[in-house]
Amino acid sequence: MSTHSVWSTIRWPPDDGAMEDGQDADILVVFGLAIRRLRTERGLSQERLAELSDLHHNYISDIERGRRNVGLRNVERLARALGLSVAELFD
Repeated sequence: MSTHSVWSTIRWPPDDGAMEDGQDADILVVFGLAIRRLRTERGLSQERLAELSDLHHNYISDIERGRRNVGLRNVERLARALGLSVAELFD
């Protein structure tokens, strides 16, 4: 597990040209990228993270693609499943 903030290592906008100049990063997309990075750093599949967090694997997929506005209870479930506190998840 890395010791640096997952938030500081996410390049936004991505180099694939998906966003036009002048657009701000969408917090849902940035959060999704952070969850994906934390999940893959731990060697977890989306299905396994779903089991550990008691969430559906389609919901995990939607989060990682920035298509879900995740509620606080589910943020807490994700943090616990990733072995983090909520504060550490956003650090």
